[in-house]
Amino acid sequence: MLRTVIGLVLSISSVTSKRPNIVLIVADDLGWGDVGWTNPNMEDVTPTLTKLARNGVILSQYYVQQVCSPSRAALMTGMYPYHIARQKGTIKPLQPTGLTLNRTLLPEQLEKLGYTNHIVGKWHLGFCKWEYTPTWRGFHHFYGYYTGAEKYFEHERDNYFDFRKDMNINYEAKGSYSTDLFTSEAVKIIKNHNTSNPLFLYLPFQAVHAPLEAPKQDYVKNTKTGIPARDIYRAMLSRMDSGVKQIVQTLKTKGEWENTLLVFTTDNGGAVSQAGSNHPLRGTKGTLFEGGTHGVGFVGGGVLKRSGISSTQLMHITDWYPTLLSAAGNTLPVRGLDGVDQWEVITNGENSTRTEMVYNMKMLPPQGAIRIGPYKLMYANKFNKDGWYNIDTKKKILEKKQYLKYKILQKGVHRRSRFLKHKKLHSFKKKAHDKKIIKKTNKKVSLIHPKYAEEIFNIKSEDEDNEFDDDNEDMGEENDAGEYDQNLNDNPRQRMFDRRWPKLKKHLFNVVEDPEERTDLFDSNPEIVEKLRLRVRELLGSFVERDYPDPSKKGKPKNFRNVWSPGWC
Repeated sequence: MLRTVIGLVLSISSVTSKRPNIVLIVADDLGWGDVGWTNPNMEDVTPTLTKLARNGVILSQYYVQQVCSPSRAALMTGMYPYHIARQKGTIKPLQPTGLTLNRTLLPEQLEKLGYTNHIVGKWHLGFCKWEYTPTWRGFHHFYGYYTGAEKYFEHERDNYFDFRKDMNINYEAKGSYSTDLFTSEAVKIIKNHNTSNPLFLYLPFQAVHAPLEAPKQDYVKNTKTGIPARDIYRAMLSRMDSGVKQIVQTLKTKGEWENTLLVFTTDNGGAVSQAGSNHPLRGTKGTLFEGGTHGVGFVGGGVLKRSGISSTQLMHITDWYPTLLSAAGNTLPVRGLDGVDQWEVITNGENSTRTEMVYNMKMLPPQGAIRIGPYKLMYANKFNKDGWYNIDTKKKILEKKQYLKYKILQKGVHRRSRFLKHKKLHSFKKKAHDKKIIKKTNKKVSLIHPKYAEEIFNIKSEDEDNEFDDDNEDMGEENDAGEYDQNLNDNPRQRMFDRRWPKLKKHLFNVVEDPEERTDLFDSNPEIVEKLRLRVRELLGSFVERDYPDPSKKGKPKNFRNVWSPGWC
C-alpha cells in the first residue's frame, strides 16, 4: 500500500514538473512598425526580440484592443471588453472601478495547476480597493505600479508616487529607470524560483509608453533618425530589448529555457502622438483601424519545437487565456470564454477554429468593428485620425518646421524663403536643433516640451488614450425605427443600433488582401456588409453596459501620504 502511494505521489510530481514555465511579456504602445521583423529600420533597435521572433512563431494575424486597460482586461479574462464592461477607454486613476471581480483571472487558474505567479510592471486594471489589485487576483508577488503612466525615473504621476512591492510602497525604486528595475526583478525571480513548481512570470513593461524618457547612453547609441522624439523612443525600446536579453540568458543559465514558453505581445497599436510607428498600417492607438489593433506578437522558448514560422491564422488577445492554460496542461474546459484555444495552432500548425473577431463595440458614442473571414466592417459617428503615419519620412519636414520656429523666435517674423538655404539649415540642425528640443542630464534624456512629439502628426496623446471619443457626439434617441424590422425580443441596444445605423459612417475592407485599408469595399459589396451588420446586431444581444464612472476626489493621493493608493471605493 505504501509503495503504491509513493508511486502515485512520484507520478503526480513528474506530471507537475513537466508543466512549462510561462513568461508573458507585454510591451506598452509598441507599434507594427517598431520592431525588426516588420520594419528593417528597427532591427538594430530590437535585435533580441527580432531573433526570438524569427526563431519562434511570429503571429502575423494577431490582434489586440485599441488601448491599454481593455487589452489587459481581455488578456486576464479571455473575454471581449464589451462583455465585461471595459469597452470604454483606459481606467483613469481617480475612477472608482476596476476589472470585474466576477471573473476568474488567468493567474488564478494557473494557481490551481500549481504555478507560482509573479507580476512585474504595470497593472492598470484598477486599484481603488485592494480587491482589484494584483495580489488579490491570483498573483503571489507584485512589483510595479498601479496607474497607466508615470515618469520612468521618479515613478510619479501628476507629482504623486506610484510604485509597490506587493502591497507596500517601495520608495527604493525612486531614481532608477523602470525598465532596469523590472528587468532586475524578473532576473531575481527566475534565479530564486523553486523549480519544483512551474513559474508564471507576467512582465508588462512600462516601455515604450509616454513620457519619452531614456537613459542617456541608450539615446547616444540610437540617435539616427534626426527626429529627437523618435530617437528617444528608439532608445527606450532598445533598453527593453536588452532587458529581454538578460531575462532569456538567466533562464538559460538556470537550465530552465528548454522548459519555458515565452510569449511577447504589445497591448495596442503604437502611439503616433509619441513617435510610435504603425507604418504601413492605417490609424493609431485608440482607433479600430489596423494600426490601432493589428498587434506585433510572437511565441518562443525552448518548449516550442517549431521555429522560423509566420502563422497566418487569426488570433486575438483573448485567446491567450485558454491557450496558456492548455500549454500548462489544463484538461478541464473553461466555458463561456470569448478566447479560443490556439495551442495546437502554435505548436503543430493546425488551422485555427477562430473565423471571426470583434475589434470592439461601444454605444456611447456608437462605434465598433468586426471581422469575419478576411472582411472587416467598421462603423462610427465619424472616423478620427484615419491616415497613414510614417514617421520615417518626416525628418526633412520637421527640420524645416523647427528651423523656421527657431528663426522666428530669434529675429521675428521674416520671409520664410530667406532662411531655408542649405547651409543655414545644416548649421541650425547641428548647433541649435537638439538644444531647443532635448533635455539631457547625466542619467537621462527627455523632451524639454513633452507635447513636442504631438506636433509631428498633430495628434494628442490624451485623445489616443480616450479613443478620440466625444460623448457629446451621441446622436440621441430617435423615435423612428429606421428601415429595419423590429422584434419584440430585441434588447434596447439592438433597437438603438438599428435606429442609428443609417446615419453612421462605415467602411468595409478585405484586410487580408488589403492590410493597409486603402480600398473601401462598402458600396460594392452590400451582401457582405449586411452579413456583418447582422452579426454585430446579434452580438449586441450580450452587450454589457460600460463601467466608466466619474472620477472621485476620495482617491486623491493627498489623502494617502501623496501616494496613489487603494482604499477609497
